[in-house]
Amino acid sequence: SDAESSGDNAYAGPSITLAEELPRLRISELPECATAFRDLGLITADDGYGNDISSHITAAYRAVADSLAFFTLTFTVMNRRGDTAQETAEVSILEIDRPYLELTDDRIVLHTGDAFQYMKYVAIAKDTNGGRLFDNIELYGTVQTDTAGTYEMTYTVTSRVTGDRVSRTLTVVVEG
Repeated sequence: SDAESSGDNAYAGPSITLAEELPRLRISELPECATAFRDLGLITADDGYGNDISSHITAAYRAVADSLAFFTLTFTVMNRRGDTAQETAEVSILEIDRPYLELTDDRIVLHTGDAFQYMKYVAIAKDTNGGRLFDNIELYGTVQTDTAGTYEMTYTVTSRVTGDRVSRTLTVVVEG
């Protein structure tokens, strides 16, 4: 930008501005909440030079408790320099309209020969009626702990109520 090249403005780093109150959400709206909030004018981002980079905001979410009544949203934006800004907010859930699956991590590191205990990484598996779905988890992929490499394990649950499916992927790095 002109401001960046001319040095007219001091670089303040990227920033995210979030409305004080956010609407209640359905579980199915969580993955696209950054886009929805941007479209509603509830969240904006600046690159540190006064340029709008709101379209680059991403969101991650985690249940506050096993009840799925509240979620912590973490919004992140990165500017051209690779500098990031984050803001967090808590939202309440209006409706659990699809099953919910949450892993403890997105990526783990094991050492060659370690046991991979796949269920250890499932934090929450609940149906739309609040019922537990731990016994309904399907796994796709393989992890060979005797061979160094990067593996992906996909966990999928299917609602007993609606038949909807939700998947999450765990990246497993096996180091020698």
